Amino acid sequence: MAFGFDANGEVTFDAQELVEIITLPSRQILRDSVTGIARPEVRIDNDTGEIFLTELYSGSFSARFEINVIDSDDEGLKNLGDAEVGGKQTTHILNLVVSDGLIVIEEITQFGQGSITDLAGNTINFFAQSTAQEFDRFENYFVTSATADQSEAAVPEALIEEHGVFLFSFVKREMADSLRTDGTTYFKAYALKIINNQPEIIEHSQQITNDFNWNRLGIRSFYKLYFNHWLAFEENTTSEHRPGGYIFVTDRAGGSQIDNLNTNHYNRFMDIDKAFPDANSTELKELLEVDPDQVLYDPYDSFSSIYGNAAGTTGFFKVYGDGENVTTAVAMPHKRSGEFALNENKFKIFKTNDTVELNNLTYHVLYEIERNHEIGYNFFNQDWTISRVFLCRAPDE
Repeated sequence: MAFGFDANGEVTFDAQELVEIITLPSRQILRDSVTGIARPEVRIDNDTGEIFLTELYSGSFSARFEINVIDSDDEGLKNLGDAEVGGKQTTHILNLVVSDGLIVIEEITQFGQGSITDLAGNTINFFAQSTAQEFDRFENYFVTSATADQSEAAVPEALIEEHGVFLFSFVKREMADSLRTDGTTYFKAYALKIINNQPEIIEHSQQITNDFNWNRLGIRSFYKLYFNHWLAFEENTTSEHRPGGYIFVTDRAGGSQIDNLNTNHYNRFMDIDKAFPDANSTELKELLEVDPDQVLYDPYDSFSSIYGNAAGTTGFFKVYGDGENVTTAVAMPHKRSGEFALNENKFKIFKTNDTVELNNLTYHVLYEIERNHEIGYNFFNQDWTISRVFLCRAPDE
């Protein structure tokens, strides 16, 4: 049976009106039980009950189906005609929602130790091996397109197809004893890579025990974070927070400096829209600089969805499920509702400057990080990890 969509996007069986057409056996056609309209975006295998998307699926779909399951090979019963043998029939209600506009990845499935292959074919460990007092703004990350300053500083440049999109990294240096005679440096970094057509999170980690005299060198315990951030600057400046290449680097933090994330210090976290209290206006771009027409982020309105806004909150990142219309959204962790609402002091969300390609579609990358210990005087009891990554379909150009 031939059917599909007309010029207005409405379902039709009229051959004269068909613009997008598909031909299916009548038994494989599913009708929305609410509207009674046949849905050419899906089909059902009558033998297994599996439901498949067809080539007319455009990126966003929802419908309610009533599916009859029988325990008989009686063709009369199957076709709702005269039953010769008979059997038991059960009706199942299926509310089906499909959207390739938003893909959520929560599991870390790949692991490494900071080793990548750069564009020149060299194998490089992007974690710093320095024994300096604190790490440089050109260490502990890799980029997909290095600036001249990053190239001069030997920041590794790697293909997204080979090593994925760098998300963020975290380095922590800890004294081993009160004499500061030795200590350990901990490295961790995350990337998002498409592997066999599946988006996967990669965690790189490394640990180095230092036997130099920290006290003599004046080295303090500290940590730093490096973010791939769409509000960071492309060009390098003399600021330790702006290495260029859309990377933002926090200050070295130690002791009580991190006991309050709302302090006027760069060690506090930024968000996808730089709306964190007292966010410094000189080290990151303003939202309107990168998205002046609010094509991607709407700071003033709300959108109700699973990861969208709770009642009374505003600000959401847009997802274009069909490439043209906003079909769902991602709000700040603390602005969501129900089980998806998270503590703003433990969870932050960022957007990378890079995008990824999946099934010939372009996706923006949002990554949510979690601090897995409460802040206290011993800040080495805390760590940062990826909570989840959101792939948000971009609008078609």
